Amino acid sequence: MKKIVLDIAEFTTPEQLHLYLQEALSLPKDSGWSLDEIYDFLTEIDEDTTVILPQAVADEEHLGEYGERLLVVFDEAAAENSRLLVEVI
Repeated sequence: MKKIVLDIAEFTTPEQLHLYLQEALSLPKDSGWSLDEIYDFLTEIDEDTTVILPQAVADEEHLGEYGERLLVVFDEAAAENSRLLVEVI
């Protein structure tokens, strides 16, 4: 099983987040960096993968509402893709 730990708790802008995710998740370089594109990518994962995300990404001093939406995207993608497990710590 592949395990990806996303060290994103300290990011404060969506741009920082998306640059990091592009590398960490091997997102296509031509990605438009939208949450919809991240969802699409996650639902197409075809090997057993666990992604670990920090709850702190949704704190107001970090990404706030955008971070909350990101956590929802990962949860919804995991519900759609049986090969993806998401843990929020």
